[in-house]
Amino acid sequence: STVLMLACESGKTAVVNTLLENKNIKINLTDTNGKSALMHASENGHDSVVSLLLKMSGINVNLQDSKGFTALSLAVSRGHQHTATMLLAAKDTDIKIKNVEGNHPLMLAIENEDIETVKNIIMLQNGKLSAADLSEAKEFADDDDMEEISELLETFMRELDNSEDIPMAKREIDVKANSKDVMAESMEKVSKQTDTRYNADLYNLTIK
Repeated sequence: STVLMLACESGKTAVVNTLLENKNIKINLTDTNGKSALMHASENGHDSVVSLLLKMSGINVNLQDSKGFTALSLAVSRGHQHTATMLLAAKDTDIKIKNVEGNHPLMLAIENEDIETVKNIIMLQNGKLSAADLSEAKEFADDDDMEEISELLETFMRELDNSEDIPMAKREIDVKANSKDVMAESMEKVSKQTDTRYNADLYNLTIK
């Protein structure tokens, strides 16, 4: 693991901020488990760190670890709703990537009975989820007797079939506004970091 990965994993926002100022930092490096700095931050729900990383040019949000998890699927599987919303709002996030068990983020949210994340994934789909995808997810929910989620998915399927773009667009705007609020909260945390001490030398940096 690199210093950046360790700082991301432990949520050391001020340290991460300093490291990212180094123009030669390799933000997409992965460890022996295939996890990048963004994955470590997302898996542990460190929103302010995720916010910093997502602002970096060249950040790859779709890298997969040795088990096929992306930063988004890790956040979803761990129940970090705010982190998942931030990743869903990222332009290049692919919500259809499956892990080695064949589950994509929507299925993982269903598995966790996380209705809010299920809604957010669908509402931020921007055409990335088809009726077939929603049908597959509904079958997944039905198999586990998750009636409320199944009904929710059926509602979205009907809206998609009927091409009711106006209500869907309104929901997308609402969720995107919420994701901006989450980003703002995260950046406010960055400015309030006072408990992290470090020196500016990349190679002699000490995380306390």
